[in-house]
Amino acid sequence: MSVPLRFRSILASIVVALILVVANQGGTLAQANVSPIRGVELSGMDLSVPPGDDFYRYANGSWLAQTQIPDGMSSYGTFEQLQLQVLGQQLDLIESMAQNAPYGSDEWKAGQFWLQGIDTQTRDQLGAAPILPQIQMIDTATDLASLHRLFASPQFAGIPDLFNISVTPDPDDSSQAIYYLAGPYLGLPDVTWYGGDTQDHLNAQQAYRDTAAQLFQLIGYTPQQAQLAAANAYAFEATLAAIMLSPIDAQDYSVIDNPTPLAILQRIYPLLDWQEYIRAAGGQADGATIVIDSEVELMHNLQSIVTGTPVETIRDYLKLQLLIIASDYLSSDFEQAMTGYYGALYGVESTGDPVINALHAVNSFLPDAVGRAYAGAYFSPEARADVEQLVANLKEAFELRLEHNTWMSSATKLKAIEKLHAMTVKVGYPDQWESYAAFSLSDSYWETAFNAMAMQVHMTMASAGQPIDPDQWSMSPQTVNAAYNPTMNDITFPAAILQPPFFDPGADLASNYGAIGYVIGHEITHAFDLQGAQFDLHGNYADWWTPADEAAFLDHNNQVVQLYGEFEVLPGMFIDGQLTVTENVADLGGMQAAYDALQIALHHEGDPGPIDGLTQNQRFFIAAAQVWREKQLDSAIRTQILTDEHSPGIARAVLPALNMDAFYDAFPEVQPGDPEYIAPEDRIVIW
Repeated sequence: MSVPLRFRSILASIVVALILVVANQGGTLAQANVSPIRGVELSGMDLSVPPGDDFYRYANGSWLAQTQIPDGMSSYGTFEQLQLQVLGQQLDLIESMAQNAPYGSDEWKAGQFWLQGIDTQTRDQLGAAPILPQIQMIDTATDLASLHRLFASPQFAGIPDLFNISVTPDPDDSSQAIYYLAGPYLGLPDVTWYGGDTQDHLNAQQAYRDTAAQLFQLIGYTPQQAQLAAANAYAFEATLAAIMLSPIDAQDYSVIDNPTPLAILQRIYPLLDWQEYIRAAGGQADGATIVIDSEVELMHNLQSIVTGTPVETIRDYLKLQLLIIASDYLSSDFEQAMTGYYGALYGVESTGDPVINALHAVNSFLPDAVGRAYAGAYFSPEARADVEQLVANLKEAFELRLEHNTWMSSATKLKAIEKLHAMTVKVGYPDQWESYAAFSLSDSYWETAFNAMAMQVHMTMASAGQPIDPDQWSMSPQTVNAAYNPTMNDITFPAAILQPPFFDPGADLASNYGAIGYVIGHEITHAFDLQGAQFDLHGNYADWWTPADEAAFLDHNNQVVQLYGEFEVLPGMFIDGQLTVTENVADLGGMQAAYDALQIALHHEGDPGPIDGLTQNQRFFIAAAQVWREKQLDSAIRTQILTDEHSPGIARAVLPALNMDAFYDAFPEVQPGDPEYIAPEDRIVIW
């Protein structure tokens, strides 16, 4: 899911969240079946498939055979089903806000902003006019000195430049906010795509250049000028990307954690007045101000790159990144220009539904205006209490697993248990809501969005040096997602994901623990994966491991890398085990913990016996597999493998179960010699 600002903070590198990727650029609510599921869906199974032959098809075969990917989407599964359902719920709310909210209230602002977005007739009439003031501002920079003065001007706040400063918890004292410097914006999915030479990489590179040329033409470039500008901007990006960190590099936080006084940064890159740059964006700074420089090699080489690049090329790069962000808020021809690029990545060329796109924009800038209404309408206090109890059972189960861990010393176990005890849980919605008094509507959809971006920049930058609010939420209640935040040591489960088919108070225990329990266990385990384990109970970057335990932990992670690296998702294409290792470890530990938590719940509440001929333990594994059922276009799968830190759904549905002794107890018919049987000595258990 895209965020218009595309801010990258420390969390972009280290927050390991259960990202529910919807690799589509369109689709309408009417195209999806959004009817709720009450527990395990027996009709979705294919009982003719032995569970030891293909457990994914055993659990999902009928659903796979009957389900078609809706038009305009590149994937469809349980997550997408719920996301479309939640979009329908939100549309009811935003329509009411647009018509009935008191004038000037946050809800009224959300409704009016949405109306601007769905007014495609006005947007098309305006064309490129709303973006021209920012384009003309960029064109005022005729040399490097004026370019960097522009960067350090208040009018430029919200426009991408060569730097990407945000604010994050201080890794050495997570109770305080600190500036964080990331690399510049890039149009391709990540830095590895610029040097990639597979056909998928090459197709995306060409599609990106073609899209760039179309965008340049829409702001007045001739076709020849547009082609040249696109080529030059792309070459500049590729030069930057070549010395930026890859997603795998960023798994080691020591590579990122480089506290640097602003005075030192001034010497490293003297073209920019760093103090003025931060002040213009709403922050406070002097020479002693500390910035976490996550791109050391880039910053030490950036001046030579910039001085060796024509200013016109840098201007075109800036315009291109701005146009990519703005395309969602301008006329339909800007949105249409992006479809070829998205088509190369995901196999679907669609501008999407303006009604839904406008709702996404509201959620980007005014999330709590919708979230407060959403939580009130769709998430009861009783459901919140039920989920909190479920989380408590998961934490109890995880603690027992830590106590019985066979490869970790007592000293490190104690530290791990302390961290688990300190972990806070956020369920449903925040207790305090954001105010959007500073948000104001402007004459055009883009102008409103741009002013909101600038507002967010100023609010974010002003928070540096201030205490972190531990009760602040990183996602809205209407988000179908869940997350672990290592710098806060907290887990978050918004209201939107806490409904069928993930959580249903009327479903049996096994269905809930196999679905939302697996999700909760996944997030808890992130505190102890390759990245989360680099932070202590307070969320500070710290080494709390004995050397022997750390070595054993890394060895177990390498086993996971190998296991998933041998999983073939398309002919000749395998999962990148290293890219996905943190998410895979979280899946393995999450399912183990959820299963143990189910046993705790059954002990307290009683085992209801077989349902539809399936025991609670069997239903647990089937529910977990059904959560991850999905159909994807091959192009979307290839992009996911090359880009995403998450494995495809089929692997998430099956591999954790196949590494659990309890799975073979639940399905005793799965025996040695079966295609999916894993011998006990080869099963990987970390947590």
